[in-house]
Amino acid sequence: MSSSTLSGAIPSQPSPQIQVVIDFLASFGRKDFETIASLASDDYVHYVLPKTLGIPPSEKTPWLKSTQEMLGIFNNDFKLDIEEIVEGQNAVIIHAESSATTTTGAKYNNEYVIIFELKTDTEGAVKIKRAKEFVNSKFTAEFFAAERARQAARNKDAV
Repeated sequence: MSSSTLSGAIPSQPSPQIQVVIDFLASFGRKDFETIASLASDDYVHYVLPKTLGIPPSEKTPWLKSTQEMLGIFNNDFKLDIEEIVEGQNAVIIHAESSATTTTGAKYNNEYVIIFELKTDTEGAVKIKRAKEFVNSKFTAEFFAAERARQAARNKDAV
C-alpha cells in the first residue's frame, strides 16, 4: 500500500479481504494496472452507478482499458481518502473521497461508495469479482464533460 495515494480509516491489521481492496485502490494512485488486473478475478465486472449516468457494466478487459484512459487525464497526484470500511462475508464496502489534478490543471474531487464482492480462486487467492461504484453523479457528469472540452481545446492549440 502506498501511503501517498491512500489514507484514512485503514485497519492496522486488515483481513485478507480488506487487504485485497486496499491494494486494489492504492494501485489506482500509482497507475499500476498490472496489480489492478491481478487483483480482479477473470470474471470481474465493474458497475458505475447510479444507473442514471448511463454507463453500462464493463467486464475486466474493457474496464481496464477505459480505466487506463480515464486515469491518463490525471497527473500523478491521485489520492483516495477512505472514510469508512465495512466488511461482510465475501464483501467489502468503502466510503471514500478522492482528489487529483488533471493534465489541464483542473482540480478533481469526488466521493464514492464502492461495494466489492470477493471470491477465493482455485489457488486460494482472494480476488475481486465485482465492484459497484457509486459516484457523485452530478459532479462526475459535469466534470468529465468539461474536462473533455479542456483536453480538446489544449490539443487544438497544440496543432
